[in-house]
Amino acid sequence: MSCIRFTTLSLTVIAGCAGCRSAPPERLFANAEQLQQRYEKEASRQALSRYQEALDGWARRGDARQAAVAGQRIGEVQEQLGLPQESLRAYREALILAQKSGDAALESQIRSDIGTAQCLVAGGAELIEAQRHCETARTMARQSGAAIAEAKALNCLGEVEYHRGDLGRSLEFYGAAATLWSRVGDARGRAKTHLFQGWAYSDLSRFDEAEHSFDSAESLWRAIGDRRWQAITLVADARLRQRRADYQEALNRFNAALELLQPMGDLIWEGATLTGLGAVYRQMADNSAALELWELSTAYARMDGLFELKTPKTAADLRLIADQSSGVPVSCFFSSNSARHASRSVALM
Repeated sequence: MSCIRFTTLSLTVIAGCAGCRSAPPERLFANAEQLQQRYEKEASRQALSRYQEALDGWARRGDARQAAVAGQRIGEVQEQLGLPQESLRAYREALILAQKSGDAALESQIRSDIGTAQCLVAGGAELIEAQRHCETARTMARQSGAAIAEAKALNCLGEVEYHRGDLGRSLEFYGAAATLWSRVGDARGRAKTHLFQGWAYSDLSRFDEAEHSFDSAESLWRAIGDRRWQAITLVADARLRQRRADYQEALNRFNAALELLQPMGDLIWEGATLTGLGAVYRQMADNSAALELWELSTAYARMDGLFELKTPKTAADLRLIADQSSGVPVSCFFSSNSARHASRSVALM
């Protein structure tokens, strides 16, 4: 998409909500949905404002359920911007509203969002709390007969087990979720479960099953139009190809993911993609190409809760930046056998 067309479309969406601050929450929410689907950093920030205004409007009306839905969307957009802690905070605030609304299915889904988010930003004791949220979500979903909420809770439980390192158990939960997603015809749920399964299969070196899972997920994301999750799936698939020494296919997928990610402002996944490209070139013994990729933006430092791009010029610069940004050595970005933890090493800096 050309820059002119992209800018024009973004301005059209934003202009479509002139006078939004005095608009009804339904209109604010609809405009936020349009902005979020642009998958562009500034539009996502605009979406956060619209969702918050919608939430406030519904809260003033006493409509806790709709306010909770808006809060849930805020969490999703924060995740899209590469802000996992802010996303978790938004989900927790949405949970309070969902509990106030009395909608058990919605509360179940938001508990699953919290549990999944906790898996990504923490470990140890936090996983115990994540498991409690997931188990409560499953119980509430079953009691309310909400199949979609139950499938989401099963994915949540699978994530807990994945991050504990029990890949076999995680696959059991993902498999149960996949059955429910297929039963209700939810393409988004199926796509995410295929991706989760692919990560687990890859870590188990069950490469053919991983490849099938990633291919299925990527096709579904493309059909849905979710460019962020499509890009994440491409990164996962690229790491799989890298492990199989299929370097050209790995490069193709990393580059396709990078093209999708760059407008979004998610430095966590953009960084994971660039380090993945560098790793492939390093394995191909093209160290100059690997260093050039590092120079683009492969080292990150935490600044005011955000990730700021750095541009190291030498290997010594890379080591220095790595030492200063939580002690994770740059070599870790290039040595992990886990398709997923290689990306998480950047996320947890």
